[in-house]
Amino acid sequence: MSLTAKVSVLIFAAVILVITAAHSYAAMPLVFDSELIQLAIEGDTLRISGLYRFINRSKAPRVSLFYPYPVDSLLGAAWTESLEWRPSAADPWRPVPFAESGSRPGMRWRLPFAGAERPEVRTVYCQLMRQRYARYIVTTTSAWDRPLRHARFEVTLPPGAVLTNSSYDFENVDGELWAFEAEAFQPEVDIIVNWEFPEE
Repeated sequence: MSLTAKVSVLIFAAVILVITAAHSYAAMPLVFDSELIQLAIEGDTLRISGLYRFINRSKAPRVSLFYPYPVDSLLGAAWTESLEWRPSAADPWRPVPFAESGSRPGMRWRLPFAGAERPEVRTVYCQLMRQRYARYIVTTTSAWDRPLRHARFEVTLPPGAVLTNSSYDFENVDGELWAFEAEAFQPEVDIIVNWEFPEE
């Protein structure tokens, strides 16, 4: 086979791969698009507020998702305080009934996404902390087979506290507020932060 023919075959194969990837992406019924996560340290409790945006092509009346809590020796019990959704950013929030999972730590979401092309979900859950250590699971993003288009994480520390360690490059925004933001976010480690009080 001539060099020109070999190059033609390679180009053809590359085009087929691109077309196949594009088709697979287009066929996905639900895409996890972006998230805004706020972690607030309140005494011995970590309060996490999450806003999640999706692209929905599913025609099913409900979408079921599992929302896990971290299982960690440095963390205690976890529980959800609220769960809401809306069909788009222009719509009002609607409460969704929820119950903790009985088989593993977390909550099962049953969301009425049918007909909603850009649905959003927000939830608040709390977890007890045994040390000055907080963790939020992001590595489950790999289950969606694509990176998040955008992700932002904010940590609010107690007054007088200083961030001493983090698994990502958090920057101080204003006093106790620290933030990390990324495009095409495909995490390999969870969000983990430690802090201390210099005056102690």
